[in-house]
Amino acid sequence: MVLTRPQLQKRRRPSGRAAFFVLALVATALVLPAPADAVLLWKRKQAGGPQGSGTASTPLAAPEAPRAGYSGGEGLAAQAASVLKAPAELPDPAAVANYPHELRRLEEGHAGLAGSMGAERAAALVEYGNVLADLSRDAPAALAYLQALELEPGLQAAWNNLGSLARRAGHLGLAQSIFSSILSDDPEAGLAWFNLGLTLDATGDWVDAEEAYVQALTYAPELWSPQVNPLIVGNERALHAVHRRYLQRSGRGSILLDSAR
Repeated sequence: MVLTRPQLQKRRRPSGRAAFFVLALVATALVLPAPADAVLLWKRKQAGGPQGSGTASTPLAAPEAPRAGYSGGEGLAAQAASVLKAPAELPDPAAVANYPHELRRLEEGHAGLAGSMGAERAAALVEYGNVLADLSRDAPAALAYLQALELEPGLQAAWNNLGSLARRAGHLGLAQSIFSSILSDDPEAGLAWFNLGLTLDATGDWVDAEEAYVQALTYAPELWSPQVNPLIVGNERALHAVHRRYLQRSGRGSILLDSAR
């Protein structure tokens, strides 16, 4: 499932576990941490690369790009095109559909591309990519997102979905780079925080994953509804982050008052 919703400026990052735990304790203590502090919490990861089971052939990028797009936009896009095996052209719906109901969905999504230009076409490409991704046609879906980014380099939905494809394919370093670049440009991007949490969770970096989930809860509380985000169901660390968040807000001695209306 791909969820929709948008540079990495070089700066000195704290190193070592001690620095991280100090930052984590500060972030935990604050109910609404400042965006800059929240970003600093995970930015230290970028200096040392991903941990855990990421794909060795996709190292973390050292991104830099103009403000028109996200950090390392061209480099990250090139990595994604390579590791996700994006084709040279978007295939005809009939070429990727296995069943009639898939063909109908693909034809409807593809029809949105007809006659569209600029930002409108970029949005249509994202929607068509979402149909392809939902049907697990990840290679052409990646191309749809990449084509959208050629038109709108800062289109957050396309970057988010491209990162989700990379995570699903096991390219955790690339996924982490993409979500980190989104958050460096927009520290309040709740969906990118959630996707970063999923990625860190997959690497085994559970402390940082839980902190990313806390930030996602801060900026996009709707993601904690199973109707909006089915990925929350059964996500133990994300649910623990929710529990910790509500404990912070409730405080000791609080009571729940009823209303007569």
